[in-house]
Parts: sequence; C-alpha cells; structure tokens
Amino acid sequence: MSGKPDSSIHEHPSHHHQKISSREVTIIAGYLLLAFSLLNFYFHNDIFHNFVDTWNEYLEGAIFIHNDYFPPISILDFAGSVICCYKYRTEAKGLKSWFEVLFSVTLMQFGGTTITGIVFLGQTPSWIMSRAAFPALLVAWWLTFYCPGDAYWKLVREMPFFVTVMTFFAYISIAHAIGSWGVDSVLKNSYHINPNYSRGFLLNIWVGTIAACGGGVLCELFGFLRSNSYTIQKTPSIFSVGNYPASASINRCFWFALVYYFLVSDRSTFLPSPHLPLVTAHSVMAILHVVLFFLHQHNISFDIFQFMSDEVLETLEIPPALEFGEEDHAKND
Repeated sequence: MSGKPDSSIHEHPSHHHQKISSREVTIIAGYLLLAFSLLNFYFHNDIFHNFVDTWNEYLEGAIFIHNDYFPPISILDFAGSVICCYKYRTEAKGLKSWFEVLFSVTLMQFGGTTITGIVFLGQTPSWIMSRAAFPALLVAWWLTFYCPGDAYWKLVREMPFFVTVMTFFAYISIAHAIGSWGVDSVLKNSYHINPNYSRGFLLNIWVGTIAACGGGVLCELFGFLRSNSYTIQKTPSIFSVGNYPASASINRCFWFALVYYFLVSDRSTFLPSPHLPLVTAHSVMAILHVVLFFLHQHNISFDIFQFMSDEVLETLEIPPALEFGEEDHAKND
C-alpha cells in the first residue's frame, strides 16, 4: 500500500461562529438572569421549592379521563403527541395509509424511550408498559387526522394559542424525558440485566439525550415526512455540514443530560456532584425548560447550546467538518 497518509483528509474552513444582534444579546441575557433568579429562589424559599416539586412530580404522572370505561390519558404524553401529530399533518407529503401515519407519529413521540429501552438497556420501552401513554397518542392521532368534519383541526388552526400551550407542556415532558425517563433509568433502575450499567458515564449521557430527542432523530433519519418515507436516499440533515438547526435538539438534549447527570450522580466524573435528590433535580430541569420555552417564543436565531459546542470543539482544535477526496485515497500498488 502506498499513498499520502495525511493528505487524504482536508479540514473544512474554520469554525462557523453564529452572528448575534444586540437585541438577541439583551433577550438571552435577560432569560439567563431569569433562570438564575428562579433557581436561586427555588433553593432558598421553602414555599416555592415545595410548590415546584409538588406540581412537577404531579405532572409527570398526571392523567385525565380515568374511569371504568376509558383508559387513563397522560397529560404530558398527550401534549407531546399533539405536537408530533401537528408537525406530521403540516409537513408530511404524499399518500400515507392510516397505519403508516399511526406508526410514524408513535415513533416520533415515543422513539426516544424505544431506542433507549431496546438498544441501550435491553428492556421493554417504558411507554409500552404504561397504561396512560399510548392512549394519549391515540387520542391525539384520531383528533388530528380523523375527527368528524375535521372539527378539531379547524379549531386548532383558528386557535394557535392551543398549540402554544401544548408546546409548553411538551417542554416539561422533554425535561422529564432527560431525567425521569432517561438518566434515572440508568442510575436508579434495579431491573438492569447488568448491574454495572449505572456506572457508565457515557451510557447515562446517551440515554438521557436520546430519550428526549430520539423520535425526532428517527423521523429525520428515515424520512417519515417525505413522500418516499422509510428510505435513506441522502445524507440526513442531522449530519449535514452547516445545517445546525437539524441537529439542534440533539445538541441541546446532550447538554441538559450532562447537567442532569452532574446534579444527581454520586460518582464524581469531572467535577464534584452536589448529588441532589431526584425530585429536586427534576424540578431544576423543569425550571430550565420553562425558561427555555419562553426564550424560544422570541424566535431568535442565536443558539446558546451551539455556542457552547462550538467553543468546546474549537478549544480541542476539532474542525467542524472534514473533506475526503478520492485523489488522495491510498491506492494499491
């Protein structure tokens, strides 16, 4: 074998730095201050502390329509399902069977815990074991696509505030997906096949990340919304150079999973952990996601999580992309 061992890979141009306007600086600074103030108040005011803990833990398992004739409906899963179905109906293309629509929105909503349960933990996905999760998805699916006279959809289009409210609860659901249904399932799960699972730093971070955004990753990877869905005909946009918005949710969930693991782990990895009680850590995540929800209502283009990732990559001298050329490949003699 001969060739040029180092020249076959070319570094792409230097790191892309986001542009930020003075308006965005003011808005982001304000919400960072708000997050700090709320967390400070939470840790120093017992009344507010107990209020947040109570309502956040209630929402995690809150249900409605619970009687002898109908299955329970999870409030957070219903909110997340409403958003997934809304996205599917407004963005999907082509002719879809009822089963494909149901299958796709199910993976969009529960894909994260499906991946983490089957691939990472070797367990039945938590939503399948829940009595209230899938019924919530079924209700949202039926309302969005098959409600008589399309009454629900017409109402949603005339009342965008409803989608905003559902998005708010979906953000709370993401916070629980990272913590309760993500990292906690590694750290505190007594049903592990391998008892050493809880010690895996990378496993904790990956499960926390994928549990929260796995549905979106599957949707993008297999093209649920394309007319030729469930095919991989091109590089998914989550891997595309310069298309950060496509991978924004993965990046954001990764940073939150890292923060959550730091808050609750009793094993110091890089920094000493405060080892917070799970209920407290859940509330911290919920507060941060509530602030993030209101920040996103301003439609700013600057993403603080991308900024943090860019800084880490630049510090480690990792270029944003590598270009591979055939002319530089090693050739057989």
